[in-house]
Amino acid sequence: MEASGWFLLSCTVAALGAAFAFFFFHAPVSPDMISSARTGVPLVFIHGYKGSALYGPSGNQIWITATQALSMQTPNITLPLRWDGDVQQRDGVTAPEPLRSVMIVKVYEPWLQKADSLGRPFYPFAYDWRRDLHETANGLVDFLKDVSKRHQGSKVQVVAHSMGGFSTLVAMNRAPELFHSVLFAGTPFGRGIGFLTDAHLGTKVGLNSGITTPEAVFSFPSVYTFYDSLDDETHVFDAQSNPVTIDFYNADDWISHRLGVFANPALFSPKRADELATRRAFLVKTLERAAHFRSLMVHDPAVRYPPVATLASKSFPTLKNVMLNGPHAVRGLDFESLPKVDGDGRVQHLNSRPPAGIACREYLSTLVHDQLLNDPSVPRILSDLLLAAENAS
Repeated sequence: MEASGWFLLSCTVAALGAAFAFFFFHAPVSPDMISSARTGVPLVFIHGYKGSALYGPSGNQIWITATQALSMQTPNITLPLRWDGDVQQRDGVTAPEPLRSVMIVKVYEPWLQKADSLGRPFYPFAYDWRRDLHETANGLVDFLKDVSKRHQGSKVQVVAHSMGGFSTLVAMNRAPELFHSVLFAGTPFGRGIGFLTDAHLGTKVGLNSGITTPEAVFSFPSVYTFYDSLDDETHVFDAQSNPVTIDFYNADDWISHRLGVFANPALFSPKRADELATRRAFLVKTLERAAHFRSLMVHDPAVRYPPVATLASKSFPTLKNVMLNGPHAVRGLDFESLPKVDGDGRVQHLNSRPPAGIACREYLSTLVHDQLLNDPSVPRILSDLLLAAENAS
């Protein structure tokens, strides 16, 4: 669930907080929904950032319940700031299912119901959206192999929302033989700074601003795959509108420009020198992993790609540029003063296309980012992809 959904949740909670007894949390989608006895091309869904339920080592849900959204409970979802080789230290958290809804705010419930109603074998793939996406892509390949095996070696149609499209593209480059066709919905293939708001300001979930804080988001390797590199168009400007060169894959640029957690001046106190060094070391390794993952998100001339479609929107003003110390700056960054561009409110329209060389058909929606899969055209798009694959075989 992305920014607009959390904003709706915040408004809902603020307006109806006194009616807590009427709020409810739907459990994540049950495995009972899945039927390997069904026929047809199997359908797999992979969610986006914040899109799965998270459970702690003791089995308690730490993302996200009604009591947490109402700020009656604030779980710590920060990941350990330590890498063991290429694997971030684990915290015992599991992500068994996509989120259906939180209180009265729908997350993936309408789409999950629609997908299940198609009558085909349907398998949601859930993952820990905080962790290194290399892990997610590896898990997705294994998951698709298992689904294919259950259905006599059938290729699989995949629907990927938002960040879920990153791992889908990498998996498709690695094992194209598993893919029947793919729908990418709101995947930000093009780089940008749209997710810098999460890293710099954190996000409020309902009434609770203490869960996805800048400190928590800092520890999530997944989010660093969204950003600019030095080879990309500049999206940062100073207060006089001069471009500012920032390499988002260089830890020292984060520190020198006071981005994210480094906007806290207390972190630079001599008494916290060890903490600053720990954070820098963690970020160096994290950015190395993110940059490597980004290098896998390319068109591979050796791959025969399946039919691909994108579902995007250009109906909402969407962040493209940020100003340093502008008139509306918070913690040194101004996300409001520079013009917005067409998009889905989270992802720029022009960034929603796969890398050049991967043929795709674009479908446009008038819905906001987190609601794209609720577009009534989605079943038709999936049917178009089925037909395209049949004609290509």
